[in-house]
Amino acid sequence: MSFEHPVAVLIDDVHWWDDASTTLITAAVEGIGDSRVLLVTAGRPESRLSPLLVDTGTPQVELEPLTAVQVEELLLSIASLPLQPWTGGFANELWRASRGSPLLALEMLQHLEELQLLQRMDGRWETERSDALIAELQQGDVLRTRLLDLDRADLWLLTLLATAGSTLATRVIVDASERSHEEVLERMSALEGRGFVVRHGEGWRSAHDEISEEVLRLAPSEASPRAAARLGRTLAAPPIEESRARRAAQLLRLGPDVTALADLFRLFSAHRYALGDRRSVEQLAVDLLGATARPSEVAELHRGAPLSWRLGLVSSARRAVAAVGGILLIAIAGLAFTARSAPPPPDAELGLAFVDSAGRVTFERVSLRAAAWSPQDTLVSEPWPEFDLRLASANGFNVDFSPTTKLLVTAQAVQDSGTIDLFLSAAGMQSRPFLPAIRDDFGPTFSPDGRLVAFSTARWDSLMHYDLAVAALEDTAPQRLTQGPGSDDSPRWSPDGSRIAFERSNWGERANELCVIELSTRDLQCRSSSAPRGRLTPLGWYDLERIVVRTTTETSAHVGVMQWSSGDIDPITEGDAHGAIVSPDASWAVCRCGLARTGTQDYFVFPLTAPHPTRAVRIRTSGTRELMTAFWISSRASLRPASVAIQPQPIVQAGVPARMRAVFRDGRSNALKIRGGVRWRVGNPKEGAIDSLRGIVTASGSTPSVTIQVTTGPGVMDSVVVGVSVDSAALVLDEEWRNGLHGWWPFGHPAPSVEVIDGAGPRFLNNGEGSFESGVASRGDFDPSRGLAIDMAVSTPITLGQWQSIALALREFRDTLALNAAANVNAMPLWGHAREWCAMGYPLDSRFAGRSSLGSLQVRDNSSRVRIEGVADGHWWRLRLQLFPDGRCGLAVNGTPIGMVDAGAPPTNRLRVMILGNSFRTRIAVGRVRVYEGVLQDVDWARMGEGG
Repeated sequence: MSFEHPVAVLIDDVHWWDDASTTLITAAVEGIGDSRVLLVTAGRPESRLSPLLVDTGTPQVELEPLTAVQVEELLLSIASLPLQPWTGGFANELWRASRGSPLLALEMLQHLEELQLLQRMDGRWETERSDALIAELQQGDVLRTRLLDLDRADLWLLTLLATAGSTLATRVIVDASERSHEEVLERMSALEGRGFVVRHGEGWRSAHDEISEEVLRLAPSEASPRAAARLGRTLAAPPIEESRARRAAQLLRLGPDVTALADLFRLFSAHRYALGDRRSVEQLAVDLLGATARPSEVAELHRGAPLSWRLGLVSSARRAVAAVGGILLIAIAGLAFTARSAPPPPDAELGLAFVDSAGRVTFERVSLRAAAWSPQDTLVSEPWPEFDLRLASANGFNVDFSPTTKLLVTAQAVQDSGTIDLFLSAAGMQSRPFLPAIRDDFGPTFSPDGRLVAFSTARWDSLMHYDLAVAALEDTAPQRLTQGPGSDDSPRWSPDGSRIAFERSNWGERANELCVIELSTRDLQCRSSSAPRGRLTPLGWYDLERIVVRTTTETSAHVGVMQWSSGDIDPITEGDAHGAIVSPDASWAVCRCGLARTGTQDYFVFPLTAPHPTRAVRIRTSGTRELMTAFWISSRASLRPASVAIQPQPIVQAGVPARMRAVFRDGRSNALKIRGGVRWRVGNPKEGAIDSLRGIVTASGSTPSVTIQVTTGPGVMDSVVVGVSVDSAALVLDEEWRNGLHGWWPFGHPAPSVEVIDGAGPRFLNNGEGSFESGVASRGDFDPSRGLAIDMAVSTPITLGQWQSIALALREFRDTLALNAAANVNAMPLWGHAREWCAMGYPLDSRFAGRSSLGSLQVRDNSSRVRIEGVADGHWWRLRLQLFPDGRCGLAVNGTPIGMVDAGAPPTNRLRVMILGNSFRTRIAVGRVRVYEGVLQDVDWARMGEGG
């Protein structure tokens, strides 16, 4: 083409080039020679490192910011300026606000037009509010202001694009954002209309690098890694496509999401080996990670690869040779040894019961071994012809197996009576009825020693509201455990057989419950589900203090572990988990459900302590099956922690309970999501005391430090020395509002104020009137390492169900420009829950709670409802918000503790105090506010249970 006429090639965003692109373009440039080709590239300063641009023969032009004159020329290229007083300094103010950036100058003009402070009429710039126009220009960074006007969903979509740094297909955005296709298209189109994004083929990208950079500056510190991990997992989903896989790997490194990266590497390597690639595991790891791969990353991927790959057995020929070699070695070993030991038993055996259309039940089993656990390998079942059953109907069919007595207990429909009865079956023998009744018995489960069976029964209730019963194998009559109008089912034995957890459905009269009953005393305790019409179903006991539960709402179901004493639940699964069944030792789970990692519905098995390495189950035999039921044949402790490390906590305050935490890892150094069999102790009783199960330590103060130890089995232990402070809490802020809002940043519209009310001195009024609350943030920030306490006098006359509230928070907030931008406007400063270390609100909106006595307590992503009684009439009451050094957040009213939530980690950055709320048709008032660094000891936090 260049022989016919000159050719110009323009390439933008050189800084996004990958290694392959650089190689391609460099090779093309080398062939230009004396051809009439002009190549122009544009990129950020770091693009100078490209081999193409290092060539001394390549002229480089550095684009400086526009001058004030150039900004005026840009302004006049769009429309002329009239001869009016406001135009004299307009161009100069525009240059100052945009910092000479063409993009920001255009952003500011668009922003002013959106506010209707500036219009283009007949080719001229016009305004009817010149003072407001100049004032808006002087506010500062327009791009930041426009971004702060967006809601959180739009900012999250922009964060995904900014983190990716390139075009994203709509499908990828939908999957990564976890929003519907229709909503994503609607929001992206709106963002395109406002100039934030542009369409690029079938996808979207940020309209400019400066927009992406500002989005990432505004986002919480954890937002970009979370976006990278989400995008990486989405792009890593099979089927494998190499360029997409390499892109996913870079994002997963940013996450970082080590588990997903390991899964991706196994898919990528299997794909390459299937194509005939014979490179080593290390070479493939470098290929996937790129030239910036660190040796530690390559080593980590190598460790997680199958042993056959690490040995170089990557082709059928090599495996055949290895097999022959293996046979020879076995033959030689046979000559050397007259006996050979049997393979070790599996860690667990999963049973599968199949019911065909004729009612015949056949059984298969799946062996699970932790040492050979590879998520890429499908589990294959094998026949288990121990039992032979025939059913009249599949309705109500349920199976449990006793590994001690080798018996099956089943619930089966009986055709003659029309009820569901229990049956016992022994290997090779016909089933026999167990405790027949005129009403249903179902859901049987063996006790840990195999002597007792617990089950649900309607035999004592004419309305078929089920009670729990327990019976020994030789009994002729069961013992009744529960009674009442609710229905009790899903019994699960504690490991020592002393207690049974079960689910209680209350038929809409009140919230459904998870209950635990003590067999010896019949003592009963229950915890309510927090979700409307939600359910808490026990799946098993992790240890004597924690229960594996399924939390079910109208839209989802998740598996987690509940600390029974507190009700706190640590989540395990992320995707839908309606059908999860947990092994007796709570080490394994089987689930016919949608898992977040795959998004598909099938039978999956996974270690409960590390749910991401899931393995699908493939049924070996075929045939017509109307129903498949999973149960556990055997299970022994497996995949327990191999190492433990106590999380650092620099100091504890003498006499103040503090929670210690530890990270547990399995044999592959994967962090385990839950901790089992943990025991805490102090090195010397003179140093203090500690709750052996929960790790809440109280230092005596008689020694300058306390030694903490944790163990979770033989050889799995850690210890740490923690300093002890005997200093009392120090007063760092005493605000009586005599100097107005001096020392605070006000935000919101109507603006907050300080007024004298009731003749009792100045009071702070938030003055908020709607969805955007008004309030203040302290100009000073405070050190949370010893804890932070806020003591505040409050008056809350609540006369309406909405737009009347008070909130108090300790937040990590360093962006003071965002606080300035929210002054006297209907927009709150942008913050996230991850930066909210301790916050309370009163009351909850009556549209959701229905009662003005309910409030909220929150720390980061954990929240709890609290009941604040008798304060809605406007009398003055004292509020105490206490952030503990270990990350817990407590709320007390008039000296009485009423709530405690846990962040799971201590704060690390300095925090600001924020007071905000609404006062529509009332006067929510705040009196004296005092802030202390440390923990005030005039509240007995131990009364909350969480305090030790």
